Amino acid sequence: MAKLVTFMYANESRNDNNNGQNIQVITNPLLSLKLMFIPGQLSFSVIFGIAEFNYEEIHTAQFKLIDPDGNIVIDTKEFNIPKIGIDKNADGFIGSLDLRNVVFRTNGYYKTELFFDGEKLKDDTILVAEADTNGGNGI
Repeated sequence: MAKLVTFMYANESRNDNNNGQNIQVITNPLLSLKLMFIPGQLSFSVIFGIAEFNYEEIHTAQFKLIDPDGNIVIDTKEFNIPKIGIDKNADGFIGSLDLRNVVFRTNGYYKTELFFDGEKLKDDTILVAEADTNGGNGI
């Protein structure tokens, strides 16, 4: 059974090359999603690490973000994760979703769901709120 070992939101995530080694660069991890105005739009990344599965098979993943009223904001639908050309003793893999101009219509706690091969690995919430433009933390 697959295991979620890492999950985070960030302003940006991208692949880079450092001395011939492919690395994942994560910019500004986020504990909440802050917008200048709600309703409004925000771009961000979701980063996840999955381990303890057969790396020599094709798998599926799906990400959902659901607003406090139960409306689906993001549903990637199932997408394929190809065979990963790594050693069977590897720790797993890190994946990321770059989400652009996501529309948020209300503030509150949004439900996060991550599925791997149809099995829910993540069921949690993240706060979406207006940023405090007066120098405070907005909450």
